[in-house]
Amino acid sequence: ISFGSYFIAERYTYIPSIGLTIPLAWGICQFKERVSTHFKIPLILLMTTILLILHTLYVRQSKVWHDGVRLWSNVIQQFPHVEMAHSNRGNAYWKEENYVAALQDYSHAIALNPQVYTTFSNRGAVYLRLGQPQLALADFNQAIKLNPRMAQAFNNRGSLFLETGQIESAIQDFTRSLELQPHQIPALVNRANGYKQLGNNAKAREDINRALQINPDFQRYKPQF
Repeated sequence: ISFGSYFIAERYTYIPSIGLTIPLAWGICQFKERVSTHFKIPLILLMTTILLILHTLYVRQSKVWHDGVRLWSNVIQQFPHVEMAHSNRGNAYWKEENYVAALQDYSHAIALNPQVYTTFSNRGAVYLRLGQPQLALADFNQAIKLNPRMAQAFNNRGSLFLETGQIESAIQDFTRSLELQPHQIPALVNRANGYKQLGNNAKAREDINRALQINPDFQRYKPQF
């Protein structure tokens, strides 16, 4: 049974393994009681060796999960032509603010599969951070073309318009983003900034108050409006 986009994952084996290890442990104990004494020491040594090998494998594998970059690098090493692995490592680089590495991974992912709209939107956000608005706009437009109902792409493009002084276009995109996904706080805050720049403080406060209703932790934005 798949879970989202995942069909096989290591963590799915943790709890089911309990059912396998209990009869295994019981069987070993029963076998140990029934064998002669001179077989017990080799059996103990064999089990100890197996446990040490499993422990070594566990320690080595656990290091793969140190962070997102290391995890997806391990996946890419085994499956270099999987688009999702490059895209996810790009997301991990984005979180680390390593935008150049994120750009490389997103571009590689797009080369492997140019139909994934989320990757275009993410790469556009990287281009925007790197000060390349024209390339960012092209990616946001492509993401919206591939999926006209992608709220994040409209919010990202609106952010670009906001930064480049196209305030009315920005507000239109933020509004469309909120129509598709009404409870996203970033689009509300962004649209409030747009309204503030147009001098429409009432609309700006309305968006901020709506954001505060969704998440009171955004109280820090209220003094700006």
